[in-house]
Amino acid sequence: MIGEVQPGGLIGKHAKDSKNRLFVISHKSKDERTTSLRSTARWLLVISLVLFAVAAALLAWGATKGAAKTASALILRSA
Repeated sequence: MIGEVQPGGLIGKHAKDSKNRLFVISHKSKDERTTSLRSTARWLLVISLVLFAVAAALLAWGATKGAAKTASALILRSA
């Protein structure tokens, strides 16, 4: 949730004259949030690399199958 501490300890929308526009309100400490964000970023990187490798493998497989079909079609037509 994003908000600002209001008079009386309530949390809500920032005041119009406030210089602090946004605050992150969390039950985690700053170090815990940093660790969590690093972990999330690391997993997203791993997943993206795996998906990229799978896409490259499928592209290579499709190219070889397409070339094989083209070659077999040419052989059949020439016979």
